[in-house]
Amino acid sequence: MKAVVSFIMSIIALFTSALSGKVIPQEKAENFQPVLRFMACSDTHIGGTDDGKLERIRKAVDFAYGIEDGNYSSLDAVLFAGDLTDSGTDEQFDAVRNLLGEIIKDDTELLALVAKGHDSTSQGKKSLEFVKSLTDKNSDFHVVINGFHFICISTCDKEGKKYEESQRIWLRKELNKAVADDPEKPIFVAHHEHVMNTVYGSKLGTEGWGEITFKDILSCYPQVIDISGHSHYPLNDPRSIWQGSFTAIGTASMYYMEFTVGSERTIHPEGCENNPQAWIIEVDKDNNVRLRGFDVLNEAWLCDNLLTNITDVSSRAYSPKNQKALSSAPKFESGSRVTLNTADGKTVVSFPAASSTDGKPVFLYRISVADENGKEIYSGYKINNYWTVEEDKTVTVTIDGTGKSACVYAENAYEMKSASITGEINK
Repeated sequence: MKAVVSFIMSIIALFTSALSGKVIPQEKAENFQPVLRFMACSDTHIGGTDDGKLERIRKAVDFAYGIEDGNYSSLDAVLFAGDLTDSGTDEQFDAVRNLLGEIIKDDTELLALVAKGHDSTSQGKKSLEFVKSLTDKNSDFHVVINGFHFICISTCDKEGKKYEESQRIWLRKELNKAVADDPEKPIFVAHHEHVMNTVYGSKLGTEGWGEITFKDILSCYPQVIDISGHSHYPLNDPRSIWQGSFTAIGTASMYYMEFTVGSERTIHPEGCENNPQAWIIEVDKDNNVRLRGFDVLNEAWLCDNLLTNITDVSSRAYSPKNQKALSSAPKFESGSRVTLNTADGKTVVSFPAASSTDGKPVFLYRISVADENGKEIYSGYKINNYWTVEEDKTVTVTIDGTGKSACVYAENAYEMKSASITGEINK
């Protein structure tokens, strides 16, 4: 009954907030003093003992151990939210087990779960035995670290199924225990697939990586911070943090990045496999939650976000509505022009990169090229390499055909467009 009342109150609060039109500002993590720190990642896709991606795991964990911000040097846990392996063979599981046994220190809790997908491709439910042996826990488990609750859910033990009703019942029971312990603290829930229609990559139909199984349950618990992977969508995209009746966070990938533009899914730009990402997640004594994403190979920060009032659904700074309200269109520097060069039936279009005006990344560039008669011969886009540490200063696109003029504008994640820039070949 309490859970039902909580759900109803959450919906009322969200509706009231929507009617008020209030924009909730996003606070900065200044002088943040952690009492909990853990690393969260997913989709390592280890293919065997000689897989170079094993080094990515090592570098990520080493980076996490090296953080001493806020006079806090502990790494309390490391979380792997599924698809640790590429197909779930014994060799792949052993490679993961051996590496983590070497690099995870005794005072760091290892949290890991397996997915119905890559982890179970070769051996099905045997993957559950692997994760039990790896973590010394059940495949679904609930642990408390520094007073904060972590609830992790693996795929079920039924062949051909992702989850079953008994896991839903168990999740609700464990959430009630966590709330009873302290209703003001965030509760961290982890599973592999995003909850449908939350973070970037989870939207029904157009993005397609969402899972509905736990949404009705999680919606009754505003304290929940739900951590998931599967989609490989960049964590420094502002849409990878979502707040509604609960909070959801996408973990990106330790393998390659993926994107959706409009209705076009599973886009993999050139170089998308070169910049694995992971989160450092921290909580302070007042239950504020800091989310810092980092580039694993370059050991560099990509984004820094602060979640406050975690139990209050009426003050969600990272709701889609508030994210968009706090956003503004990118801009090109005054005098920017497009350059066209033609040769061998192709046209190279280049232009200076646009700048963000709101601290959020430039998502993509829309490009239109016309021939000498003014007929459009190309209309397309190029995704900005915003998931990398060093974004391109000059953007280049090569198209088929002989172009005479071009028009370009930049767009952010919320489809806010810059003023256009143009250029043409002068003869």
